[in-house]
Amino acid sequence: MHGHMSQFGCRRCAELGQSALLAASGWKPFQSPGAPTQWSRDRKVDVEHVKLEIRVLPDTKRIEGTVTHTVRPFLDGLTTLEFDCQELTVARVTSAKKACAFAIDAGKLRITLPAPAKKGKSFDVAIEYSGSPRRGIYFTGPDEHRPSRQIMVWTQGQDEDSRFWFPCFDFPNEKQTTEVIATVPLGMKALSNGALLWQKDDAKAGTSKWHWKLEFPHVAYLVTLVVGDFEIFETKWKGVPVTYWSPKGRMADVKRTLERTPKMLSLFSEKTGFAYPYAQYAQIFVQDFIFGGMENTSATTLTDTCIVDRDSESEVWMDGLVAHELGHQWFGDLVTCRDWSQGWLNEGFATFMETVWKRASCGADEENYYRMGEQSSYQDEDARRYRRPIVCRTWHDPIEVFDGHLYQKGACVLHMLSQELGEDLFWASIAHYLQRHQKGSVVTDDLRRAIEDTTGRNLEWFFDEWVFHGGHPDLDVSWSQEKSSLILKVRQTQKVDEMTPLFRFGVEVRVETEAGSVTRKLEITDAVHNFVIELPGGEKSKVKWVAFDPGAHLLHSGKFAQSDEQWAACIAGDSDAATRVRAARALGESATPAAVDALGKALVSDKLWFVRAEAARALGAVKSTAARDHLIGHRADNDSKVRAAVAGSLGSFRHDGTAAAALVEMLHDGERSPSTLLEAGVALGRTRHSTAHDKLVSQLSRSSWNDMARRGAAAGLGELGADDAIPVLIGELSPDRPDVLRASAAVALGKLGRDKASDKDLIREKLEEFVRGGYLRLQMSAIAALTERRDPKSLGTLHEQAARDLDGRVKRAAKLAAAFIASGQDRGDDVRKLREELDRLREDHRKVLDRVEKLERPKS
Repeated sequence: MHGHMSQFGCRRCAELGQSALLAASGWKPFQSPGAPTQWSRDRKVDVEHVKLEIRVLPDTKRIEGTVTHTVRPFLDGLTTLEFDCQELTVARVTSAKKACAFAIDAGKLRITLPAPAKKGKSFDVAIEYSGSPRRGIYFTGPDEHRPSRQIMVWTQGQDEDSRFWFPCFDFPNEKQTTEVIATVPLGMKALSNGALLWQKDDAKAGTSKWHWKLEFPHVAYLVTLVVGDFEIFETKWKGVPVTYWSPKGRMADVKRTLERTPKMLSLFSEKTGFAYPYAQYAQIFVQDFIFGGMENTSATTLTDTCIVDRDSESEVWMDGLVAHELGHQWFGDLVTCRDWSQGWLNEGFATFMETVWKRASCGADEENYYRMGEQSSYQDEDARRYRRPIVCRTWHDPIEVFDGHLYQKGACVLHMLSQELGEDLFWASIAHYLQRHQKGSVVTDDLRRAIEDTTGRNLEWFFDEWVFHGGHPDLDVSWSQEKSSLILKVRQTQKVDEMTPLFRFGVEVRVETEAGSVTRKLEITDAVHNFVIELPGGEKSKVKWVAFDPGAHLLHSGKFAQSDEQWAACIAGDSDAATRVRAARALGESATPAAVDALGKALVSDKLWFVRAEAARALGAVKSTAARDHLIGHRADNDSKVRAAVAGSLGSFRHDGTAAAALVEMLHDGERSPSTLLEAGVALGRTRHSTAHDKLVSQLSRSSWNDMARRGAAAGLGELGADDAIPVLIGELSPDRPDVLRASAAVALGKLGRDKASDKDLIREKLEEFVRGGYLRLQMSAIAALTERRDPKSLGTLHEQAARDLDGRVKRAAKLAAAFIASGQDRGDDVRKLREELDRLREDHRKVLDRVEKLERPKS
């Protein structure tokens, strides 16, 4: 499952805005009060097969069906069975053609068998049921506000929502083969797991019947059904059908998005040592999907907001999402975590497979930079929100552990494991792990033992530090040259306690001197180390710079002390892109004229787009006139991702007419880059310049991929902070607007109307309306906006939604928002005043830097 919803529509949703607010107060909860310890379930039977015969009625948003479970008891004398069954009406239960007594209570269907069952002897239990589910299966289509929308029905089982559309054993430690026989309206198609055995139309009845069967055992949350009028394209991978299911009229862009799938299948089969095992691989795009993607066995569901067009394909790397869901076919489907505490064995591996494909398709430098993004994503959560072990058993809803620790940290840990073992032994261990546990359920020790069996290495220490404890090394690294030696000091400065250990790890260091370079692999085991590295060329060979952890392989934070001269030489001359990125960030923190000059040169000359983009961001952090002028001078980079970074950085120049004018120019009619249009809109609002309002309002009618231009304009109006934008943003919340735009408008609206009581109540009531239900992204955005407003009048709505919502993400977000507001009801105005004072201090700092630059500028 890919749960991320970013500005591009496919990564984390509006909870990111909320996390920043929680961080502002030092609020760092993970285990909310009363959260129980979770363990894997007991089983009375082994469910061997599930046959699901289901009729889907889109017009009435109902389902009717019979699900037949073939089960085998573990013990003699079994008299009762229990299945998960939520919000469904059960009409009849039979076994061996005899009626069974049954009752439904607290989401459990309890069945009394006609006679005691014998150990090891399989039998069937058939359950006739119907319902209009609110979870598990979703009906989307046209309405009065958007009459052109297509009719679609799709399921989403993870984490434990399959129980809402068919009675089942809904937990990841039970696997069964499945078949789905779906009856749908004539003219519609139905996709499910495995191979399509047959399809028949009945014109008289007005129905179409589709029979799918999967011979591989898998868990209930991976059972899928998608219904609609789709276009289908088929290609082959080694004889296996690979199909793309597209909403009507969008197949050209769907092919553009998915066309590298066969190459991914080859790479992942080769790397894992386990050929893709299923009868087909289908990918289907649906509207209003509540995640980025879902790895249903052999049939992945994807959100239609991730279909790229010509304007977005070069800057939005949807291959990451495609690779993630495909990686799950091995990690999550073929082998599945036994319970959600072990979920990193699904999600960490799938996220790791993104980087595997990144390296194969884009090269090592791009892979390393992508991984740096994963490191930052996890570290932001760790610093701003909470710290926890990757394997954690305390939560209310399983979705709570689907976070940056599970995904991004899990992927980083797997990469470090590959570095510890070496690529060949790592993949040999993975092949052994998959072969041994295929079709089964796994825990972390299964992976560790597979490594030990393959390599002879006992890595209990590694898993103990990185998986069963929290945090990461926080390092203070410095060096000095003493004649022909370099003295490197490495200190671990993280607080060592029950949660966070003293880490043991290896790290590479490369020293660049006037006489050449020298590379050493260092082993860190203690809190403080002093390493002596002999330099080439003797004591006359001056050290130019040091690269610590080139390639960014080690998950760590901290500081590395080098002079501006050394960082400038590094960004200009180091062969490793990750090291140049770190140099850009260090120079941005230094903010001296020499640092600005080095960043300006990198912005123009570095061969890699992301180093140029990092240089742009660093210049934005400096906020001096010289930094601004470098950005404006390079606002027309050939790579749109760099243009977007330049635009975003120009937003740092508050009340600066020159920066605002440059941003207005970047929004010219010929600009087709969605990310540039979004970043320029947000940045223009951040300048708070008097010219911004009218330009941003005009952008609200501009079309672009995923409405990025309009979303940037809405966000920019929020950043502008002028209350005359309130009616404009309320207009953008109209139900006839795209949901992604409404979500952006909700967050923007939350930043306005703090002074007049009538505005405060109007905005609060509008946001509360969206908290109560509807499109998930809009719900989460409204919760984030209410959190920022800190209005205690919102507490009732937030508490109510935390108690009643069926989505664990909404429940947790509402609960945290309410707790945050309640903890600081009297501080809202103080926080706002503090932010305004910080803005003034930043402006004063910029003026000081400008004066320094003028003093240091050579006289002509």
